[in-house]
Amino acid sequence: MELVRIESSMALRSAAAAWDDLWQRSDVALPLARAKLLAQWLEHFGRSARFVALTVRCGTRWLAALPLVEVRVAGCRPAGRMATSAWSSSGELLLDPTTAVEEVLDCLVAGLSELPWPVLWLDCVRGETPRWVALRAALARAGLVANYRTQCHLGQIATDQDWPTYRAGWSRGHRRSIRRSARRLQAAGQVTWQVFRDGPPAAVDGLLVRGFELEDRGWKGRAGTSVLRSPGILGFYLRQARQLAEWGHLELLFLELDGQPIAFEYGYSAKGVYFSHKVAYDEAYARFGPGQMLVYHQVARCHADPTRQLIDSMGVLCPAMAKWTTHTTPMGRLVVGVDGALGRLLVQGYAAFHGRFKRVARSAAR
Repeated sequence: MELVRIESSMALRSAAAAWDDLWQRSDVALPLARAKLLAQWLEHFGRSARFVALTVRCGTRWLAALPLVEVRVAGCRPAGRMATSAWSSSGELLLDPTTAVEEVLDCLVAGLSELPWPVLWLDCVRGETPRWVALRAALARAGLVANYRTQCHLGQIATDQDWPTYRAGWSRGHRRSIRRSARRLQAAGQVTWQVFRDGPPAAVDGLLVRGFELEDRGWKGRAGTSVLRSPGILGFYLRQARQLAEWGHLELLFLELDGQPIAFEYGYSAKGVYFSHKVAYDEAYARFGPGQMLVYHQVARCHADPTRQLIDSMGVLCPAMAKWTTHTTPMGRLVVGVDGALGRLLVQGYAAFHGRFKRVARSAAR
């Protein structure tokens, strides 16, 4: 068993077959964690940042991988972080669960001391999943100081039960709202629900632009934060969507009224899990609840597909999503000191700051 570092997106692309084989064996379903899409993320969002991926290998078989990118915490102190941003997240801990997990992760953790940063600042960590629980145990065995804090909960919908049983769990108000929206839509004109999963790059580009134009007509466009008004972001999503389509992961969802899109979702699926990435709807049709009707059709579709087990919202749980969820999963930040006294000091300072902030917040709430 050996620890090997990858230090460029080019080297990552060269090792894509071995990386993706590990991804396939891991319990990570997110297709954005595959090598080519991680490399795309690095080349767009981390172009000038140092990149180090720690990999544990036994011969030609990869057993674990942790990709890290340099960031400056509080604007000054360098740290290693996951490949995450407000637009897209490709960073994940990949681990073969069938191997000697403790031994593999002890090897991975031993390599942390050789990193160029005194601390790891890992956001978007799904802290209660087996892989991250096992990594935190390995950090403890190595005597490294670490602090994990849940920051939010993500809504998820289990789709491996039958549709009537799932619907029976809705609140009376939610059932009434969906029936009302469906009646209004049917009375307004011809309603069409479409799913696009693949196609040539030009077709994928056109569909994605069509969806993001819908987003741009809403509040994000007026605020200047839509995909079309954010420099470089449309190009990034076009490249990402083409690759997802090539692999068969892409899903573009449209709800149309008389041939005009009134709701859109950019998503992708792998290993029985559908991930909802971006949702938009035409505010002129808000009285029809187009966003909720889009969710309704997708949830029904996933329940009808025996290969689907879960829908992951990928976003902070909100009241609109809570109506649909069957359960939630926590996501948070893991801060790890990897450089002796300095790393320990930084983690302890972070923990103390958050403890003090919580006490102040509780006092203010009284």
